[in-house]
Amino acid sequence: MATLDQKNLILKELAEVLDSNFGHIDVELFKNEFKNNNLKTGSRYSKDIREFAISLNFYSPRAYKFVRKTLHLPHPATLRSWAGNVPCKPGFLTNFIKSLTNKLHLSGEKECALILDEMSIRKETRCDKKQSKFVGNINYGDG
Repeated sequence: MATLDQKNLILKELAEVLDSNFGHIDVELFKNEFKNNNLKTGSRYSKDIREFAISLNFYSPRAYKFVRKTLHLPHPATLRSWAGNVPCKPGFLTNFIKSLTNKLHLSGEKECALILDEMSIRKETRCDKKQSKFVGNINYGDG
């Protein structure tokens, strides 16, 4: 993370947030390199590597490109397909709340503003074949 910060590819605060969330990933990166180094196609990535790659690419695509030159990480198109498969349901994402908490602890701020926005609700219900159920009714989420 220090190299990315020195090359001005990510902000110092972002480097601290990524380090606090993914500081344990050193061994995983080594295992990933050993496992996928000689493979042309069909690389497999652990859950930690996937989360790290998606997060880094989300915060700074330039930094992700730089890291990807050195480490064996998935192509950005693969990251987009993984992110597209994340089930997005009503409610709060626990990973987002954890990230926000870490950022507040690192910055030393005592206050935080969480801004919410409304969204339109479908007038009709439709059948979601992936979930095998009808969707479109009002759903206030789990939390």
